[in-house]
Amino acid sequence: EAAEQASGLYPIQGDADARQAEDTIATDMNFLYGTRSMLLAMSKKNKNVYWYEFTHRDPLSRSIALPGGISGYVVGDFSKSLFSGPPFVTRPLEYDENDRKLALAMHGAWVRFTKIGDPNGKGLPLWPRVSPGNPQYLEYGESIQAGRGLREKQLQFLADFFERRRAKRGIGQANHPPARP
Repeated sequence: EAAEQASGLYPIQGDADARQAEDTIATDMNFLYGTRSMLLAMSKKNKNVYWYEFTHRDPLSRSIALPGGISGYVVGDFSKSLFSGPPFVTRPLEYDENDRKLALAMHGAWVRFTKIGDPNGKGLPLWPRVSPGNPQYLEYGESIQAGRGLREKQLQFLADFFERRRAKRGIGQANHPPARP
């Protein structure tokens, strides 16, 4: 049953797609599923819960097909980026206007959140709160935009799958609230 569901959510047309599907499900399991579960649980007790997805590709990742590095954007200083110098880069990276706008918005939101617990403020993109029934997020990508239900079907599949596994093993039913928001 799980294999059939998984193949619908992580389709593979041929051998070439297998690696991408494997990477996607591993990312969903190792990063998004746990993050979403934690944020939804935290939002039951705290109204200042925020989720983001960083989809922007910095100059290095654009040139060598790696995921983007977020640190330079958060601190507002590209020289602080994890991959900004040797051995990764031998010449200065070429950040464009979009990179600078993104860094300004991210840095402003992080500083504001650190100071007052809310990343929203004048001149900053509206960052929606996560609530128990509404897993909203802010995407930092080529544009900055709010979204809802990030990979919802895939993450719900994983939540249901792991819940069935826990139930079969009799593991901590009381400790694991239902996964649905």
